[in-house]
Amino acid sequence: AARSAAKIILKRVRDPMVRDYVAVIAKSSNVKKHLAEFEAYRDRLISKVAEEFVEVDKAASVKDYRLQRAQRIAITGRGVGKRTLAEMYVA
Repeated sequence: AARSAAKIILKRVRDPMVRDYVAVIAKSSNVKKHLAEFEAYRDRLISKVAEEFVEVDKAASVKDYRLQRAQRIAITGRGVGKRTLAEMYVA
């Protein structure tokens, strides 16, 4: 039943990470294991979003939050969305 549901869900899911998890579930013979991995991914994602809400709450304004976020991302070496770090400082 889980494999069948995963095959149907694949038609609607656009996020690449979620698609990867659901595709594995759709083809897996060990569905419980892969569902547990997907649940762990979901829990990590929820934690990250909650942490960002805390950071937003700490910031004095949206502009300040965006600058702080860009600095944190730059330190980790990840991209800053569609804009560069220099553009974030100008905005």
